[in-house]
Amino acid sequence: MSAAPQIRTALMENLKELHLPAMRECFEQAAHQAEKETLSYEQYLLQLTERERESRRRNRIAHCCASPDCRERKRWPTSI
Repeated sequence: MSAAPQIRTALMENLKELHLPAMRECFEQAAHQAEKETLSYEQYLLQLTERERESRRRNRIAHCCASPDCRERKRWPTSI
């Protein structure tokens, strides 16, 4: 699946404006895989959104782990 240059450019701009970096990074590779595996549009979109969701989850965890405030608030109780 090779998108015309103007379509690819517009798609990249939309994904950037919508703040979807993981989808922007992987949509072409995922499109090739979807075409090869004859996935439906829904399956392709599901794959993209799952990657974006997982990327955001990892980033949120990394950000939380790096924040001293977050570590204090998220500390598990030592006794019940």
